[in-house]
Amino acid sequence: MSLHKRLFVPLALTVVLLVSCGKNGEKENPSPDQTESDSTTHTRLGISVEEWIAENGPDPSTPWGVSELNRAIQVIQSIRRTGTHGLPRLGGNGSGKEVFARLISEENLQQLTPDSASLEEKMGPLGQFMTVETQIYMVYAGAMMGGEGYTDEMIELMSFLLTTESHFMKVLQAYLKTVTPEQRETVSFKTGMKQVQDGLTQSLEGIITVLRDKGVFSQAQLERLATSFQTLGPALIAGLDESYQQQLQSKAVLTLEATDNEKIGQALRAAFPNIEAAK
Repeated sequence: MSLHKRLFVPLALTVVLLVSCGKNGEKENPSPDQTESDSTTHTRLGISVEEWIAENGPDPSTPWGVSELNRAIQVIQSIRRTGTHGLPRLGGNGSGKEVFARLISEENLQQLTPDSASLEEKMGPLGQFMTVETQIYMVYAGAMMGGEGYTDEMIELMSFLLTTESHFMKVLQAYLKTVTPEQRETVSFKTGMKQVQDGLTQSLEGIITVLRDKGVFSQAQLERLATSFQTLGPALIAGLDESYQQQLQSKAVLTLEATDNEKIGQALRAAFPNIEAAK
């Protein structure tokens, strides 16, 4: 059980970081009323695919394995440290959009954890993938805090976080089918499962909180995140114990009361069918 316990911790910490970065960077980022998309405003800052490859970045035209992902984070960290290029952007010509698309590609997950692989063969690469993704989030969060925008990219990274968590939970559910009743009663198993539930709850709580953050992200950006949450959130929440579900619903009530955005409200109601009664 300690294996999947180690896997989940980085993602839980990531969302805490994202929420913190959003609030700390509020004064430095452009107002949602002033710009529709910071990727459009800052396109010239994005590294091109040619520059990316020249910096020893992996080719974004094919899925990345563990070695390619490790090279990618090394290049991203170097870019951020030296300032010679902008980080890969979500859109715009010459922005490295192909690189960013590969960073959040489900094809990477599929390559790392093919159906033909055993559970043990999936867990190791998945753990490494989650660690690298955490490092990527941290670099982009730091850039956002520095007033460089990247809010579009952060929304996409948070949406991909939900995708990664959903994939992780599917692997975990497969693992749980192999656990005997005797193993479920061990301290290590119970501790590990609590860690997973704590981590997932913390992660979802962070995203629910971001959905009411009007100071950093535009309504259009929050709606994109809400769409991902509506698609993937309900199944993740359903996998939690009731006490965790209630904890999340309490946070969702606060977000619902703080927003008049129909899409955000719809996403919250889909995830928490009893939310109106809980208000």
